Amino acid sequence: MEEVYVHLKKNGCCDKCCLRLLGETDPSSFRDCEAALKKRGVSVRDEDEENGVKHRKCNPCVACLGLLHPPYSETIFNKVLEEANKVDFDSDTFYLALTTPVTYFLRSLALWVDLKDAFPDFVGKAFPLGVVTIGIKDVWKFCYLERLQCALKKKYTLMSDLRITFCISYVDEAKECECLFKMFPETFSKTKNKKYLGSIENFSRKCTENVLKEVDDQLLKDNYKIPPDIPDNSVEFRELLVLHNSIFIAGRYNKWSRVLPQTPWILGGERKMESSVQELICDPILELTKAQEYKFASSGREDVDVRNIGRGRPFYVELCNPKRTTFSFKEMRSLENAINENSTEKIFVRDLQIINKHSVSSVKLGEEKKTKQYCALCIRPDGKPVDNLEKLETLKDVEIQQSTPLRVLHRRPVAVRLKIIHWMKVTRLEDEPNKFILRLNTQAGTYIKEFIHGDFGRTKPSLGELLGNIDLDILALDVEEISLDWPPQIDYTSEPT
Repeated sequence: MEEVYVHLKKNGCCDKCCLRLLGETDPSSFRDCEAALKKRGVSVRDEDEENGVKHRKCNPCVACLGLLHPPYSETIFNKVLEEANKVDFDSDTFYLALTTPVTYFLRSLALWVDLKDAFPDFVGKAFPLGVVTIGIKDVWKFCYLERLQCALKKKYTLMSDLRITFCISYVDEAKECECLFKMFPETFSKTKNKKYLGSIENFSRKCTENVLKEVDDQLLKDNYKIPPDIPDNSVEFRELLVLHNSIFIAGRYNKWSRVLPQTPWILGGERKMESSVQELICDPILELTKAQEYKFASSGREDVDVRNIGRGRPFYVELCNPKRTTFSFKEMRSLENAINENSTEKIFVRDLQIINKHSVSSVKLGEEKKTKQYCALCIRPDGKPVDNLEKLETLKDVEIQQSTPLRVLHRRPVAVRLKIIHWMKVTRLEDEPNKFILRLNTQAGTYIKEFIHGDFGRTKPSLGELLGNIDLDILALDVEEISLDWPPQIDYTSEPT
């Protein structure tokens, strides 16, 4: 063991990397290397004491490039702490990932090959699986994770929704990785973007790791220094990336206006209407959650000139990378009030609540499988009275075929869709015999306007055909009910404990 340790020190390894390459697996050992080495019967010595030692105190470790090697490691960690103190997320947990230079793969393999050649018996006993069990990233977490938890005031857990990625870079990486072009020309030199030919951009971590797993020792020796040269430069802190998994807020909305689109209406870069249902709902939610962006989805959609009354349309908002993720019952009600007060006579929201990601599939299910109830004001354009209206109430589950409507051909594929009109009820207007109110319950996805006016024969049978092949049109349409019991109704009478 002493002989192996001396060999590793001569190669330029720091004590933490020596412990890794001696087969140590106990996390506490890396927090007190001297005690752990003595326990293994190794006489810990100053790095300058041995004859022929290439390593000097001013050079970083040949394996970790200073990430685990004081004083470089402390400089890097202090920079991590500085950036960590800027993290403004309300999650009480976090997961930490480290992004390291591709050079680590090469250097680790070169040190492994050197160790196998110098001490085959030791390697066979210390590493029966044929790999070094503890990696550089593992040791960094053993040594610094507790301090980082204290600084963030958050607990580390593998299952956290808050992911912090600590990225380091190495100034000599491109130069060191040039050997990969010679060793694996088919993998690394063919690129569609010629400006990257011969560039470090070719070396994805996953690709490099995969090819080096299978590399022949002799091929590595022919193209890369074994053991690796002691570096002149250490790795450096590059950035701290913080990303929180999306959260989802669901609810239902009413739309009172007949001049309000569901989503922003922008044609040719020009806004056609000043606002939209999406913006009126989502902008206040975005402000509250401090999310990076949002995605809006609903169970179907209504046209600009269609109202949505009754209990409203189910919807959800995906908040991407939100800083605020936990809200009280009172905060949710305040959010509803803020949206509604800012959107008087346009929209109204209710039942706002946090939902889990898996439940959003209910919205898509409702869009395709559920039924919807409508109220339409219909007219016979020629001014004649409409006869036989009562006949409509006797019809049940009428099958109609709808070709993609002309008005949506620019955004929907051409197809013929079979839809069901489950029932219809009619109210006559005494003073206007050529007009009537039609209430109908249909399969989700039915084009109601086209069912009424026929869309130049593209919907069969149309309402006019059912009434004896007369021409009909629609003056106004309301969505009265969407039979999707989602999200759960909020009990506004009592605040949950």
